[in-house]
Amino acid sequence: QISPKVKIVLGGNSGPPNKTAGYTFLYDLYDLGGKGLFDIFNYHHYSQNEAPDEGWSHPDYWYSIFNSFFKEKDPNLEIWVTETGYATDGKIVSEVVTPAQQTSNLIKMYTLLFSLERIKKVFLYELIDRPENSLSYGVYQQNLKAKLASRTLRIFLLLLKDKNFERKISYTNK
Repeated sequence: QISPKVKIVLGGNSGPPNKTAGYTFLYDLYDLGGKGLFDIFNYHHYSQNEAPDEGWSHPDYWYSIFNSFFKEKDPNLEIWVTETGYATDGKIVSEVVTPAQQTSNLIKMYTLLFSLERIKKVFLYELIDRPENSLSYGVYQQNLKAKLASRTLRIFLLLLKDKNFERKISYTNK
């Protein structure tokens, strides 16, 4: 072991788990002896314009499938959601929500995700909209003007500040 305190995060999986190559990959990974090679399972949770408490985008849907798998194969493994968000602008109009929907959906998403015991961390896909992306998931516009979701998430996180959450944000303008 080079540094036992360093956590190894498995590359991100996404999509409905019963329909993705990512789920098959997990079975293959464990069958080939991959248990113990990583500390954290990484999931990218997107539901396009669907609210987080609807359909396959509901965290319980994919979580129950993965949780059953890990209960059997790797009971102490953490799950991190390293990408999630709702786009307020972009080229794929069918996946865009209003700023009010982004705000409501993100609060619901965080609440639902953190109610699941194995999920330890959740990260937004992007903090600031980037012009090279086809969808604008940020909670800040390119000009750094805060969207409604930014202000609401700040209050939400302040309310949860002493609830064993970690908040570390760093941004370097390149």
